[in-house]
Amino acid sequence: MTAVVGLVSLFSACKSLVLTRVYNGHSSNGNHARGLSVKDSNLLISGKGGVLSIFDLNQLAVVDTIVLPASDFRGVQVGNQNTVLLMNSGQDGLVYRLAVNNAEADTVLFMKDAFFDAIQINSYGTGFIFGDPINERLTMFKTNDFGQTWQQIAVNVQPLYKEAAFAASNTNIAIQDQTVFIGTGGANTARLLKSEDMGSTWNAMNTPVKSGDTYGIYSINFWSPKRGIIAGGSYVDKTYNDSIVFYTGNGGKSWQNRSVGLPGYISCVTSGKAGKLIVATGRLGAYYTVNKGKSWELLTEQPFYSVVITNDLICLSGQDGTLAIFQVSPM
Repeated sequence: MTAVVGLVSLFSACKSLVLTRVYNGHSSNGNHARGLSVKDSNLLISGKGGVLSIFDLNQLAVVDTIVLPASDFRGVQVGNQNTVLLMNSGQDGLVYRLAVNNAEADTVLFMKDAFFDAIQINSYGTGFIFGDPINERLTMFKTNDFGQTWQQIAVNVQPLYKEAAFAASNTNIAIQDQTVFIGTGGANTARLLKSEDMGSTWNAMNTPVKSGDTYGIYSINFWSPKRGIIAGGSYVDKTYNDSIVFYTGNGGKSWQNRSVGLPGYISCVTSGKAGKLIVATGRLGAYYTVNKGKSWELLTEQPFYSVVITNDLICLSGQDGTLAIFQVSPM
């Protein structure tokens, strides 16, 4: 059963928010889809089997499907000159660069036996790829040209025992101005890796998110170098909901628990309009907040892996290529 939100009073400047489902379907039947990115009026959706679907947000329809040799494109990012970057998460670390509506792709990064967790590139062309540790060293690559070339960079932080990241929704990297954040889990402590000089130096900050084995930070979203939200839990223990979402207003120095009102595991959290609207999604549905997580409202009971907010739309993607789009008014 799916709950569709109608007119809801949110006590935000005495305004109401109308969330209307305008699309309910699939981007690609049978292919789990975790990567989401927006380019102009196109929603780029990447997933299992090396599939990239291009969904026109004006037409509300899939307008093109591209299939490349890969096991699972868990990350997609916009490049420059009408290009996109596709990150494979599988036996080997692999990144393709291709023009939209063109199936001819260039391999711009390959690392044997590496598992890549996330790729993020900002509007200036600087970006990062983070992968699971290899030989007790964190795996990280940086680009300064929208992903045309990549350089492996040394990270002056030692990984904890069993520390890694989760390739759940391509959202455990956040870039704001010169500050980069990366969320981890699996170890005894879930940490936030932070660089204030675009990756030249790093420090690690402990967070209160429950961690260990399948627990940890699965997704982060910062709308400024100081303000942001981190989310996670466990995809196995999906109903654990005590210490899964936290908010910071000082760049991770302190945290406020914003887990109350959420049913459990969150695989993706994102925001629009400088954190005025935040959406969190996972195996037990999608929820939204207009007060930085002090209270949460149900968007839909349908499970989704990933969510992105663009203009006045909330776009959610999930298992077997399920796709839902909600229109937001006002925002």
